[in-house]
Amino acid sequence: MKIKQMIAASLLAAAVLTLPACKDKTPKLPDDPTPSIVVNNNEASSAVPAEFLMPMRKLLSEWGIRKGSMSDPLIGARILMYEKTKDEVGYAVLDIDGDGVEDMIVAPMDDFKTNGMVYDILTIKDGQAWHLANSLQATYHFMADGSFILRTPTESGSFTFKRVTLNGADRPTEVEITKEESAKYYISTVELTPFSALEN
Repeated sequence: MKIKQMIAASLLAAAVLTLPACKDKTPKLPDDPTPSIVVNNNEASSAVPAEFLMPMRKLLSEWGIRKGSMSDPLIGARILMYEKTKDEVGYAVLDIDGDGVEDMIVAPMDDFKTNGMVYDILTIKDGQAWHLANSLQATYHFMADGSFILRTPTESGSFTFKRVTLNGADRPTEVEITKEESAKYYISTVELTPFSALEN
């Protein structure tokens, strides 16, 4: 009888020791190096550098009359093409690459929350807004480490993936990665302000 009790006790101890190993093995999210940015809509204009504000206001003034247009020359490569409203598209201003110059992303509000999709990436160069990239042919996804994942469709129906990093006012650097590598990055938690806030 004592042998059975000893075996039972041993099994119980083994079960207790292995319990932590059986817990959910979902990887822990890394600490997000990109701060969440929330802009008060009533102060939206003051939060946007003048270099960005002029073309943004120009786009706002033309939003209604250019409905259905393919693109805007500076901002909104796909905004008007998809006939988004001013409440459905937002922006965030932040120094993405840490070079001391403000950058801006323009993105669809809902898609940005779910997968970090970005329409346009801009910076300031020689005192003017400078268009670094847009997503007419592919989709950019803003990652928590300040990089972007560029997903481009191929003729076969699959996708190619690149990790994109900003380099000040120069064109972004693109490095090919695998789909599996792209899945290791986490989307940004930056908060967007809708374009409609600029009209307040």
